[in-house]
Formats: sequence, C-alpha cells, structure tokens
Amino acid sequence: VRTRVRFMFGVPTPRRGPYSSKDIARLELLQTAGIVLNMADPVQATYFQIEYVLAALKVREPLHLAHALSIEASIRVSNGSGKADIGAALLTRALQIAEEIGHSNTIGFVYLCWAYFDYLLGRIPEGIEHGEKAVDFLREHCTGTAWELTAGYVLLFWFLCWSGNVDRVRELLPQLLKEGAARGDVNVEVSLRLLDRKSTR
Repeated sequence: VRTRVRFMFGVPTPRRGPYSSKDIARLELLQTAGIVLNMADPVQATYFQIEYVLAALKVREPLHLAHALSIEASIRVSNGSGKADIGAALLTRALQIAEEIGHSNTIGFVYLCWAYFDYLLGRIPEGIEHGEKAVDFLREHCTGTAWELTAGYVLLFWFLCWSGNVDRVRELLPQLLKEGAARGDVNVEVSLRLLDRKSTR
C-alpha cells in the first residue's frame, strides 16, 4: 500500500548526489536480502524487495531507482492479473534511466526483469524476445553479473520449452554447463542441470 501511495504522485525522477552513505548502505542491504532470500523464502524476499523499492523511491539515486522500478513492475503482475500496462511503463522508465547514465549492468538487469515480467504474465513470444535480449546484452556488455546471466538463461529456456523448441535448449545447455564448470560457477551448474532434467522428461 505504501508503495502504491508513493506512485500516486507519479514516478520519481532521479536526484543528483551527494547521497548519504547510510542510505546507500541500506539500499544495498535490502537489495541483497531480496535476491538471496528469493532462493529460500520467496515470501520474506518479497518483503525486502518492497522495502527496497520504498527506500529507492525516497533516495532517488539513479541506479537504485532503475532497479526499484524494474522490481516494482514485476510485483505489480506477480499474481498474474495485475495491470500489465503500468508494469510496462515502469520498465520503460527504468530502462530510460539506466541508458541515460550509461550503466551496462543496470541496463542488463532491466532487460532481465522484462523477461521475468513476461514469465509472470505467460507471454511466450515476448518472453523469448526479451530473454534473448537479456542474455545477449549481459554476455556482451556486463561484468560481474553471473547470477543475472544464469537467471536470464533459465527464463529463456522455460520460454523455449513452452514454445516446443526443446531441441534448441538441448543444443545450448552442454556448452553453458561446460562454461559454468570451467569458472567454478555452482549456481549455473545447479540451476541449468535442474532445468535439463525437467526439459528432458
């Protein structure tokens, strides 16, 4: 409810610094908690994600604001019956902010959230398009985004399986697993191997 009230006055514009180190530290803590807990306790993760969005709307630091708008877009349609047009508008604004400051990792994150947005709405053609865009951009332009890249591939592979294109998934998986093993990426190995088992049933 608090988040909806803030958006009643429009989407906040980014604010130039300086920013309080305490505010930034709190934003990073809430953001990390929302990501880490999502793997073990989605309900608790949602709490931290909402708190993160509220804090980012208040501080208005550009990178965190773009992240927050992307997350809020997904929250808006998380029950599958939200207003997709509002979510799409939030994602569009998030991408604008990210591109204005030229931050590749944030742009890649917005693309990833757009694919997740499609996943929540069951939009398969759009999901394939946005999933491919996310993984291509993350691979070519971003650094330190192994978690985001794995999430992008998982989403893309679900979309491909749902569209009946399982052969393409089987074609891509071996190389991705090999790359993950080479750099000791446990997350990609576990996530994609679980997906591999489900897609080959």
